Amino acid sequence: MIPRRAGSSHALALASIVSIAALRTLAAQPPTVAATASSSHRAVLDRYCVTCHNRNARTPAASPLELDRMDLAQVGSRAGVWEKVVRKLRTGTMPPLGAPRPSADQADALAAWLEGELDRAAAANPDPGRVPAFHRLTRFEYRNAVRDLLALEDLPRELDVDLLLPADNGVGFDTVAEALFVTPTLLEGYMTAARKLSAVAMGDPALPLMVDTLRPGLELPQDDHVTELPLGTRGGSAIRRYFPLDGDYLVKVELAGRARDPHQLEISLDGERVELLTIGGPAATRSRTCRPLSSSAAGLRTVGVTFVKRTAAPVESLVTPFRRGRGPLPAIAGVTISGPHGGVAVSDTPSRRRVLVCRPEKIPAEERCARQVIARLTRRKARRASTEEDVNALIPFYRDGRRGRSSILNRNSGLISTRSITRWIPVSNEPARRPSR
Repeated sequence: MIPRRAGSSHALALASIVSIAALRTLAAQPPTVAATASSSHRAVLDRYCVTCHNRNARTPAASPLELDRMDLAQVGSRAGVWEKVVRKLRTGTMPPLGAPRPSADQADALAAWLEGELDRAAAANPDPGRVPAFHRLTRFEYRNAVRDLLALEDLPRELDVDLLLPADNGVGFDTVAEALFVTPTLLEGYMTAARKLSAVAMGDPALPLMVDTLRPGLELPQDDHVTELPLGTRGGSAIRRYFPLDGDYLVKVELAGRARDPHQLEISLDGERVELLTIGGPAATRSRTCRPLSSSAAGLRTVGVTFVKRTAAPVESLVTPFRRGRGPLPAIAGVTISGPHGGVAVSDTPSRRRVLVCRPEKIPAEERCARQVIARLTRRKARRASTEEDVNALIPFYRDGRRGRSSILNRNSGLISTRSITRWIPVSNEPARRPSR
């Protein structure tokens, strides 16, 4: 890194202030003064530049520059050409060596005047460039949108955004909006993903059985403590998964190796022991063991599967290379979580609290509550205040679903991809709750 000289930042700030003041002064000059400045700069151009760059000489041949035809009163109309002139003056490459050259003060004055005219023209007619009117979200953006709008994280593998959505860099870089175009097939994929994620967030009782398998990496040591698991244990995994419904979830553990001695396998839920099994020893050793997590509440849960650590006295494994699933210690080869089995109840999950900011007690209050829900989601989606126009554009989808007495998950790719997410709000016998912030 090049060291910055003391006071350089202050000097730069002062120069910026002086430049702005000069531009304001020039802008405030009467027409006669501005015309005089323009004529003096035209004289410099005619003496040192137009002699070579004119309609007769037509130099350079590849792209002739005809300064004699260009009007200094309309610098903004040929901004690209004048930018090149400024660059040549600032670098001192024009006029060429051997040709008559203006003094340094004359060149600086002409360049500064042209820069001021270019800046003034750009401020009067800003050109931000071409921006695509519509482009799809990348997987990273979509995952963040789902987290911010629906409070959904650590979903089962079949609901992973990497599987639901197309690859970002299939046709270009994910930082180039023009490469992230939308086709009917891609749009359908985003809509399908949004429907699935919305059903999980709202706890749709019609959700199918979900099966998620995690296999620890071969490099993961299973003879020592693993972070996020209780002290006094070894190996295993702490699996964070979102349970969409209240119900029974089945945990299946695949073991690697054969245990010569008895070992205790602990299964826990949110840090609390659910089951303690004995593996190996005189009893028949099974390569797989299944245990239910009965009456588990919906929401983000942590399932722990690990072995109770025995004495730290030296064993043969200390003098032999460790390989998972081999040697005297058994290891965990995989954990499968399936469910919900028969789950139909829906508890108050973080996702429902994030979306359902009100609970109507009577049917006439449903649409008013639906408008509050839509306004909250559109505000979080657009990161600005929600308008009546935003709500009115989405409320017909709620009404269609309400008439059918079924959930409406239409256009939810809007709030988690481009536009909106709506769902009818059923009548509840519970007292109305204070909207969460």
